[in-house]
Amino acid sequence: MNSQDIGWLREVFKKTKMFSDLSEKETIEVIDRMERVNFSKGDVIFEEGDQGDWFFIVREGKVAVKKKRIWFKNKLVKTLGPEDFFGELALYLGKTRSATLKAAEDTVCFVLFKNKFKEQIEKHPEFKREIEKLIAERKVET
Repeated sequence: MNSQDIGWLREVFKKTKMFSDLSEKETIEVIDRMERVNFSKGDVIFEEGDQGDWFFIVREGKVAVKKKRIWFKNKLVKTLGPEDFFGELALYLGKTRSATLKAAEDTVCFVLFKNKFKEQIEKHPEFKREIEKLIAERKVET
């Protein structure tokens, strides 16, 4: 990860409610644990029913979110872009992925492994509260 990536993540964290209450030190700790991952257009990031091991923040590109519907067809639910994040539902609830996510174009994401994500929840009650709010909102959307 380069200095531009770190600067970009710091700005995203300031604007994102679940990260905005972290101190500067805590923000750097989280960013230090993240990895940059590139996906080519058409790459499946994960499939509905997979185990959740990563939390993602989109840096560049677009990600299609699809859910299985009648007759096993996938329906596009939404498209995510820069600064959007996903994957917290399966990590927080310990359930399988609730949708299939696929790179709609060449995409760059920052990822945080499950252990590091859970550490943040345990260390920061406000982070946990924001995740719970987000999960409630996303359940209503689906």
